[in-house]
Amino acid sequence: MAGQICTSCLFRLRASSNPLSSISTLRISQASSFHSSATRQNVVKKRKNPVGNATKFRQTKAAKIKKATRERPKPPPPGERKSLRKRIVLSNTNALEIRGMEDLSTANMSDEEKIGQVLGLEGTLLDQLREAKAFKTMQDWNVFRRPATLFRRDTLEIGLQIQDINQSGGGNGLRPMTIRSIITGEKATGKSLLLLQAMSMAYLNNWIVINIPEGS
Repeated sequence: MAGQICTSCLFRLRASSNPLSSISTLRISQASSFHSSATRQNVVKKRKNPVGNATKFRQTKAAKIKKATRERPKPPPPGERKSLRKRIVLSNTNALEIRGMEDLSTANMSDEEKIGQVLGLEGTLLDQLREAKAFKTMQDWNVFRRPATLFRRDTLEIGLQIQDINQSGGGNGLRPMTIRSIITGEKATGKSLLLLQAMSMAYLNNWIVINIPEGS
């Protein structure tokens, strides 16, 4: 009895079952369980790099542009730079002219009424002062139309001392008196300008002037 049931079951299974059809139906049911459209593949597209393209564009553009060669200026010859730095301009044609300005002389160098007035320096005296290197670069001589100095009380004292030395010698064979003076003061107070005025008065009185500029 058991053998008949088993053979009938096997016969029915063999007649109705098809392994290929079952596999195919299984695959179709798995693929189209929720929708009937075909599955899409997840494709990741590469994004373009705008920064990289810009750098490439700059590199290609820079490669095409030729760099202009700059010509370096020639250095000045030796000594010219120093001469330009120490050059002193004693006149300015664009400056206003001071009307009625007197020149410094032996007659007014001891005049008390000249205190506070501006006195000019004549041409011959300028040449002597220039040779003695009495002018300084920080004195701003190019402000005036022609060189001039302010007659101060200190200038009057030096003029009186020079006048006393001239009178002490006289014509009686006496030895003239000597005066030793030290000019002191803070920076930019007019020490070098006062020394220039003393040298000017000495030249006007036909003295021999020895100047050691900057103590060198």
